Amino acid sequence: SMPLAPNRVNLIYVAGISPCNIRGGPASAMVIMDATPPNLFVDFPENNAEIAAATTDVSGRVSDSLSGFMSLTVTVNGVRASVNEGIGTNGTFFLRGLSLATDAPTTFTVVATDVRGNSTTRQITVTRVAIPDGAPMMEVIGSNGNAQSGPVNTPLANPLRVRVTRLVAGNPLPQAI
Repeated sequence: SMPLAPNRVNLIYVAGISPCNIRGGPASAMVIMDATPPNLFVDFPENNAEIAAATTDVSGRVSDSLSGFMSLTVTVNGVRASVNEGIGTNGTFFLRGLSLATDAPTTFTVVATDVRGNSTTRQITVTRVAIPDGAPMMEVIGSNGNAQSGPVNTPLANPLRVRVTRLVAGNPLPQAI
């Protein structure tokens, strides 16, 4: 039994002793005693957000001081999200198209877990709302630019085009881009 310094890499030197009491050369080993859970931030949607769509994406940031982002897993209501490279020990997570209840608020439980099993949990609640008649709304034009994905900091192949309309008549708003 050997005490380890918590939450860091411990360098240990070991040597074997033969039955003839001859000591072998030392060898080193690095042992991590990680008891710290990862950092987890849910960026979208915000807690208590009101969303007019039937589904929402959930995204945010995740990091771990010892293992970085590469060994982290993130789940939203038990469904695994994609985790992408960031800067240093930071990464981002994203899960597309989670359904929203029509008759009650929806709670999302987001869990980040590191390779050692340490975890952090965040909960957010989102309410689906109806768009009032006559209120302006944005709609995606076509499907070429919607639902694209790609590496962080790289341009996407197709632009996302939206139009601002009035819900009742479906007419574009004057001077709206």
